[in-house]
Amino acid sequence: MYIANLQKATGVLDDQLRPAFQSILTVTGSITKSQEALNTALNVSAATGKSLTEVSQALAKGYAGQTTALSRLGAGLSKATLKSGDMNKILEELNTKFAGQAAARLDT
Repeated sequence: MYIANLQKATGVLDDQLRPAFQSILTVTGSITKSQEALNTALNVSAATGKSLTEVSQALAKGYAGQTTALSRLGAGLSKATLKSGDMNKILEELNTKFAGQAAARLDT
């Protein structure tokens, strides 16, 4: 149900959403964290032009302790935040910068 609703809200196809969600879920082990991260990934993807796959894989790597892929997204994350490896801070910074971008993409 979550994926179907997300597909309607963002216009991103199911066959892109499910693998993106799964890659994050595999690392976090938490449905709640994975849903939050997927929402962030959709916004970052819409704002930066990077694919949802690329953004979700970068977030999954970040949860696994590797922040290099996150630095390559062109999302303007601060080096201090990336170096901390704190995914809560990283997601907070991404959400501050890109909140609502996935929905806004449908309006343009």
